[in-house]
Amino acid sequence: MAELRDRAPRRVLFRLTPGDTIAAIPNGEFQSGDSIDGRVTGTWVGSSSEMLDWLRSMHVTDLEIGPPTMEELFHRLYRDDAGKPSEGDVACGRSR
Repeated sequence: MAELRDRAPRRVLFRLTPGDTIAAIPNGEFQSGDSIDGRVTGTWVGSSSEMLDWLRSMHVTDLEIGPPTMEELFHRLYRDDAGKPSEGDVACGRSR
């Protein structure tokens, strides 16, 4: 059960202290979305303890962790690892 929990994506939003930068991402588990004025959004797939260790390595001033949005789940299911539409999507005319 713990392994399934670690594989579930989580939506992560955090704010960094002005001038701070995002630390090296362990094992590529954080897929960054937007990063505007110190506010960073993205999706984390991996263990919660590794995520918290990674966040502790930065000067985070605000943090929100929750389930992914329906749009994020859709994109995760219908995109390949390179971020391109899957072959089935292209065959059905669903590429963007």
